[in-house]
Amino acid sequence: MKRKNKGFIICACFLLLFGGNGCSSSDDPDITIPREEPEEELKEPVEFTVSLDGIEMTKANIEGRAFEVNDKFQFCFNSYKPIESHTQHVRVYEMKTKDNWQPENDTMYWDNQEIRLRHFCAFTPYAKFADEGSHGYGYTFGGDESDANQFTVKQDQSTEANYKASDLLIARAYTKKRLVPLSFYHVLSKVRVTVSASTKKDEDPNGWFTVAEFTGLTVKLNNMAMKADLTFNPIEEDSKDTQIIATGNLGDNKAWKDDITMCPLNATPEVKEKVDSISCSFIAIIPPLTTLSTNDKLLSIKISGEKGKTYIFTPDLEKLPEGGFTQQGKETSIHVVLKKRDVLAELETNIEITAWGEGSKATDNNPITLK
Repeated sequence: MKRKNKGFIICACFLLLFGGNGCSSSDDPDITIPREEPEEELKEPVEFTVSLDGIEMTKANIEGRAFEVNDKFQFCFNSYKPIESHTQHVRVYEMKTKDNWQPENDTMYWDNQEIRLRHFCAFTPYAKFADEGSHGYGYTFGGDESDANQFTVKQDQSTEANYKASDLLIARAYTKKRLVPLSFYHVLSKVRVTVSASTKKDEDPNGWFTVAEFTGLTVKLNNMAMKADLTFNPIEEDSKDTQIIATGNLGDNKAWKDDITMCPLNATPEVKEKVDSISCSFIAIIPPLTTLSTNDKLLSIKISGEKGKTYIFTPDLEKLPEGGFTQQGKETSIHVVLKKRDVLAELETNIEITAWGEGSKATDNNPITLK
């Protein structure tokens, strides 16, 4: 027994000194010492739900302005208003597939595991776009806390893409929730113009229109503010955000005031055979305007063709809706009836304010008649 113990001790010492396998046979497994790896810090990604005015967006269309695949918004962490994209608390998210939003670059994680109240803000369109004529369009960030941020709408909104590029949507939250609720809403104002005309050739030989004449109408809102000043006030915990104030900035600078070409909703006129009429509808996004300039034309409608007549409407400022021509987050509806006669007539005002997207339900009482 003593010899065996002595041999074991000698073999063990040899292994310690030389790390060899002299006392182990070729059938013995290698002896390894396990190393303890440091535990990786668990990171929790920032996640959110997306809705429009509290309604889940399931159908993409220009009227409802639902999000579509490839749409993007900028998400700002720990801020109650949009901040510049170069900061570490900003990410741009893109809808890859329906309801599947992914960051353009790296994932945003919670800065720590502490659950506490935080501010969040998201907006779209998120980028500053190239200049268009005398106007840049898109978002302009203010400097310090006293500077108002600005958003400039597109001058030519005749396409769906340009219309959407003018529709500023913002979502803000002040919450402890780890699934951040982003409820976007329209910050500016929407204007809908419905243009109709009679097709009764026998009853109105000097006033009726054909479908061909009515196809390709161009409708412009004249002397509009292009820029909106945006003021962001803090919001309360888990409350609906109504604390962004958008104001159309006409100012004294003529570069801030221009004509906006509206987006047609139907490529060809809608023919209503029962009432012998045709109509077309147009929409545009503008900064909220409580007042209009005196004696300025508001609306111009051009019939297609080289010899197409242009109809002009200058409103009676005393007959504008209470609260102004447009209101923030709402829709202004104008119904116009065209006549071919060159006889001037008294214009009846039919300008109504409705909820966003409800302008098509506005009444047709007392339409504006242009001749």
